[in-house]
Amino acid sequence: MVKYIVLTLVFIYSINIGYSQSSASQEMISESRELGVRFSGFDDFNVIYKKMLDNNRARRHRLLISSLRYNSNQSNTTFEVGYAFGTEKRKNLKDGLAFVHGWEPQLFLSYSSTQSISERLYQLRINPAIGYILGAMLDLSPHVYLSIEVVPSLSSSISINEGFDNSYTINGGFSSSSTSLSLVYRMGRF
Repeated sequence: MVKYIVLTLVFIYSINIGYSQSSASQEMISESRELGVRFSGFDDFNVIYKKMLDNNRARRHRLLISSLRYNSNQSNTTFEVGYAFGTEKRKNLKDGLAFVHGWEPQLFLSYSSTQSISERLYQLRINPAIGYILGAMLDLSPHVYLSIEVVPSLSSSISINEGFDNSYTINGGFSSSSTSLSLVYRMGRF
């Protein structure tokens, strides 16, 4: 069974290499990359990286390090990190303004531990989610644009606790707290 999976992956990879070599004559825009900062509030920001697949589609990656805290007096530790990726589709509305949409799977991890007098308690939370990007991009210059987007999503939460019961939840919704503003710089090939 493992042999068939490996052979399938090698086959898919070889097709992908062949396709990328045959499409080497695409415009410069398809080889450009974008790097920016995405803000969802004053204390919440992400690093966002995009690679253009063609003129109207981009592969996007978001990394969020929400918090990293350590309190030596109470022996508390908290760490939160998230990653999201997806394909962004763009539709030009008018010169310098575009509508953006596409699927974005997400994974967020949270770990916290507390040392009490007699024991150490910890909690590990895993939050997989699937969201759909809805937004707009406004060109500020040929190399810089401003983007506003909202990502309504369906998520689940698995909480693994020591000293407490484990819990499982499913959430979904459309919230203004998921609204974000991005400032992105377009780069050429590198």
